[in-house]
Amino acid sequence: MAISSFIVAAFLAQMVSLDATDMELSDFLRFMAKAANMNVVIDPAVEGKVNVMVKDAPWLQVLDLVLKGHGLGKEIDGNTMRIAPVAKLPLQTQVYFLRYIRADEIAPIIAKTLSSSGSVATYPSRNAVIITDVRQ
Repeated sequence: MAISSFIVAAFLAQMVSLDATDMELSDFLRFMAKAANMNVVIDPAVEGKVNVMVKDAPWLQVLDLVLKGHGLGKEIDGNTMRIAPVAKLPLQTQVYFLRYIRADEIAPIIAKTLSSSGSVATYPSRNAVIITDVRQ
């Protein structure tokens, strides 16, 4: 494993434990950023409360679940995260050409993982899926 791959794996694997009831969402985001040793920029439209109880869970997984539950998304640039409503984050489109599964078979599965702004389309003649969603 290359050193850069090792650093990324260690960064993503950072574990957190938290038991909070009616915690302000902005306080939760600050806690997660501190746990991951990252900076965070929070959009003014981000508000709400968080009820969470996790023990030794990957910080990124916990963050993504809470963000999704509040209709929020994140952009990571270097060591800074921007948290905002999904509608405010720029969308990115990616085309994937498939070999071992038909595009129309995998599209419904992909659609379940997208944000509320995301979409998936198929291009059957080239066996491709076209995914548009916020950049992760």
